[in-house]
Amino acid sequence: MRPASLEAVRTLELDKSDSAYIGEIVSHASVDFGPAGDLVIGDRMSSRVLRFTPNGALAAIAGRGGEGPGEYEGIWGVGWETEDRIWILDANRTTRLDSALSLVDMRTFQSEPWPQDVQFTGGKAVVGTYHSSNQGNALQIRPGSGGEPLGSLLPYGPLSQEPYVLGEYRPVFRVVGDTVIGGSTVTYPHKIMNLDGEILAEFGRPPPSLGEMRVPALAEFAVDIRAGNLWQRSFGTTSSMWVVHDSLIVVEHRRPHPEMGGIPVATYRADIYDRWTLAKLVEDMELPGRIMAWHDDLLWILTDSPPAPWTFTGFEVRVQ
Repeated sequence: MRPASLEAVRTLELDKSDSAYIGEIVSHASVDFGPAGDLVIGDRMSSRVLRFTPNGALAAIAGRGGEGPGEYEGIWGVGWETEDRIWILDANRTTRLDSALSLVDMRTFQSEPWPQDVQFTGGKAVVGTYHSSNQGNALQIRPGSGGEPLGSLLPYGPLSQEPYVLGEYRPVFRVVGDTVIGGSTVTYPHKIMNLDGEILAEFGRPPPSLGEMRVPALAEFAVDIRAGNLWQRSFGTTSSMWVVHDSLIVVEHRRPHPEMGGIPVATYRADIYDRWTLAKLVEDMELPGRIMAWHDDLLWILTDSPPAPWTFTGFEVRVQ
């Protein structure tokens, strides 16, 4: 393994006025930088979308709880498709807004699971979805207009064949040009595939910090919910993937605190791979918070939260 480091270069503190209040940043999927450096955030707690300028000032707010146009049932993901198109993912819907956060259109997918994350390439959207059942598709490709799926990637296996973790089995992916790097929160190895779903390569192994995972009998959850919850806390999960400097793949993993209500609630570490040889260069590098974005050649990590201002710090990634 090689030595690696993160060097803090820039800090972005968000407006902490009452009007700019953010109750919850649920994951990296609910944060996205636009082409001009503005930051859009989906607050799942208040069902609002907020846009901030590159210096952290509040620029626009939209949304409220509900099922109608411009209303949201808990926001899971946001994505900046173009300079004037922003996607919002909630329940089983995709809503598109312009850069002023005015409604453009909304589409409901009645027969599909909840969309969680969206990334864009070549006029298409790759949407990661969460399934409460034991079968389905982890990743789907859609036209940029939000129409019916063009295809599916990374199918989930039945419960009897794949590890299935209640509340944790979700897609983790990064779109780079005409390829997708991805997998799920609990399965290894990771995969590199094209937009036709053809697997081009596999890589990765669980780092030591993830611990050992044991798939329990369903009866354990039915008889003792607390035991099931404790079991889920006994190992970590892959939480995000990033392509850095076009040559490195950063795989972030989350390790829950072993005690209920522990502080911090979770710790974050990262493995780093060579993008071209797929060799693991760095294992279990400690992170100062959760990775939120790769933007302007910096890895942006959420380093502070209320009562302090929500703070994103941009780090240079260095591997010797």
